[in-house]
Amino acid sequence: MHSNSDEQLAIRMQRDDLVASAEFYSRHKGDVFQFCVRLLHNTQDAEDALQSAFLKFLHSVHSLRSPSTVKAWLYAIVRNEVYSSLRKRRSNGSLDEVEVPGAETPHETFVRSEDIEVVQRLMQELKPEYYEVLFLLEYESMSYAEISEAIGVSVAAVEARIFRARKELSQKLLDYTH
Repeated sequence: MHSNSDEQLAIRMQRDDLVASAEFYSRHKGDVFQFCVRLLHNTQDAEDALQSAFLKFLHSVHSLRSPSTVKAWLYAIVRNEVYSSLRKRRSNGSLDEVEVPGAETPHETFVRSEDIEVVQRLMQELKPEYYEVLFLLEYESMSYAEISEAIGVSVAAVEARIFRARKELSQKLLDYTH
């Protein structure tokens, strides 16, 4: 259990508290890395995006108006870094995606059932805009409003993407089982 909420850490980070910055980074780096890996399909690019996003986050934390939205704000920065990396790949003509094994701990691998692994694998096949909303909803437990803020679209657009993502994922599951 964390001794400080994300909101409390954000307030402390705005006061240049390095301990708060380290705690926030430690708390979120794993999930942010997973998000990056699943969208970029390359561990090195994901690591680069993670580092770059956290640096931008730390340098601009003073401009955060509402500390209660710090997690959504972090994911907005991370998302921008991921899409920037994808644009660079396209402009360099290097769209060959490298498949990487799931970046999970051995404990997580042991605990997960085969059905969950199948769903996760099929989720990774979704379009990035569908994957990101499901990831933020299901794995980060963000509300539609928080997702909206993180990815920069309206709540209605988030609802539509989640609906389409679930529909596409359901079809992939049907195809997989038949």
